[in-house]
Amino acid sequence: MRTSLSLLCILLSGCSSLIAPPNMLDTAPKNEEALIYPDWGGEVITQAELPVTREVTPKRSETRESLQAFLQRNRIEYQLLPGNHMMIHLTEIIHFKTASAEVSADSTRWIGLLGDYLSSREDIDIVIDGHADSTGASGFNNSLSERRAEEVKKQLLMSQVPEHRVYTRGYGEYLPACSNRSINGRKCNRRVELMLIVTR
Repeated sequence: MRTSLSLLCILLSGCSSLIAPPNMLDTAPKNEEALIYPDWGGEVITQAELPVTREVTPKRSETRESLQAFLQRNRIEYQLLPGNHMMIHLTEIIHFKTASAEVSADSTRWIGLLGDYLSSREDIDIVIDGHADSTGASGFNNSLSERRAEEVKKQLLMSQVPEHRVYTRGYGEYLPACSNRSINGRKCNRRVELMLIVTR
């Protein structure tokens, strides 16, 4: 009896290593409401198409109108994104030379204008996404995309934008906007994109 019990214990302890780890898809958020912010992508929508679940307070509405008026006045292209958070994706892209994190003079000009506007706003968060093409090692590209995002952040901070409102992310070569098979495609992928989120 004792031998049978010992054998059973040994067999059961060996089976514990055969139990599969939990499937991460089962623990991932099931919908956009479970995320802090919904997916950054999406189609352009107009005010009339905004979901009824979004609470548009008078303050948020004023902030959005002020921000959109500023962008239109300065000819900075943008999209208003759907979701429960008021988000504006700037389609005005900041491009870079190969292996460089230096912001061009043209981009510096409009980033400065944007920074001057945002410096007086405590109700708009800025998310800066850095990207790279597939030239070079992936580790280098990850670091380069982060440096590009940080360089744009530095330009905004020089305009006195509150640092706690600026967030940076680097995606390396992993979210290309164009094919990396051509010179123009790689040029398109060496970029930084900005997202503005009205917080209140």
